[in-house]
Amino acid sequence: MVYREEFNLLSTNEDKLKNTQLVKPRYLVIQPKSKNVFENEWNDCLLQIKKLINNNKKVFRINVFIEISDSDNFTEKSETIDCSLKKEFKSQAPPISLIMEEPCENYSIICEIGYVDSPDIEISYGIFGDISYSLIDTGFYKEYWIIGANAVNNKSNIAALSQKAFIKLKTTYEHLGISFNQIARQWNYVGNIVDKRILQGKERQHYQMFNEARSEFYKKFRNLDYFPAATGIGMSHNGVCIDTLALQCTEKNLKLIPISNPAQQESYKYDQNILIGDPGCNRNENQAPQFERAMMVVLNHSARVYISGTASIIGQETVGIDDVKKQTLVTIENIDRLVSAKNLKNHYPALQSIPNTYSYVRVYIKKRSYLAAVKEICSKKYGNVATTYVVADICRDNLLVEIEAELN
Repeated sequence: MVYREEFNLLSTNEDKLKNTQLVKPRYLVIQPKSKNVFENEWNDCLLQIKKLINNNKKVFRINVFIEISDSDNFTEKSETIDCSLKKEFKSQAPPISLIMEEPCENYSIICEIGYVDSPDIEISYGIFGDISYSLIDTGFYKEYWIIGANAVNNKSNIAALSQKAFIKLKTTYEHLGISFNQIARQWNYVGNIVDKRILQGKERQHYQMFNEARSEFYKKFRNLDYFPAATGIGMSHNGVCIDTLALQCTEKNLKLIPISNPAQQESYKYDQNILIGDPGCNRNENQAPQFERAMMVVLNHSARVYISGTASIIGQETVGIDDVKKQTLVTIENIDRLVSAKNLKNHYPALQSIPNTYSYVRVYIKKRSYLAAVKEICSKKYGNVATTYVVADICRDNLLVEIEAELN
């Protein structure tokens, strides 16, 4: 009788696992109700966040895009936001990432909120050092949202700051008992990303410095033959910030499927003439950026697609130079091609349910003056999807717009 009960329990768990679906995250973009000083604008956003949480929305991350004058100003605003969140929510404060990218709209701050509203899902929060994180535990798999591996200092170079940010991220992963192999999605914010600086007699580009650090840490701490989906984008002042999503599952039902774009060269196979500046002193050539065009997560009959930062690149060449409308249209075409049912099925023929609903879209625009043209095109394409527009340098000086998104 005991054996039969144990068998029934195992059968029940197996049935539950077979029916388990991926969490479906939702997003909301919050902006102040009116233009004001920073503190008032933030307090306005905080009230809206509080209302969302009081309505049983379980927030797993908050991205705050802020206008910054320098690194000291970043520290001041960080402390203001951090103190008010802890005062309001105490140990239940959601993880928050402060990103030095100005809102395209006429505010000094906007917030992008990720949440779930399923009554069966539990979210817990934690802090390790100065990095905050949330854990979504479904009972069958876990999502770790690790937010704000920051290294911001006007006196340091991007190579040193990249190392510092990755060390923070690695020690947090070790603390949580997870590894870099489990990173599904990564956001890399690099101060003045296309700028160059003379280091040890060489003209080094900020993005290339970051790429060398990423390559070093991936080589040491990842042993997979593919990379996470990722965005590599500029920030308005010196610093590096890394946010990640890691997935943990002891069962084989959850799969990570890297997705390529048939019209684009893999970023990690770019020719040297595409990569700008001199390589580091211990290298003979520049390090190409290591990320997949998208990452599809599959669990039973459900799937989610994380779309990396995508720009107007065909093959490995920029298309539509000096034409922001053309670049926006080509970028959207690239995304459509990437997540088409045909392309997703080509990468994973066993896929049963095609993800086709956008949960959020984020649009990076090189100049604020481009907003009207870009927004008209994106609004027509993405409709009422939660969409964030921010000013940021793209990873190539001739790229004017970049778009990332998520599908479920």
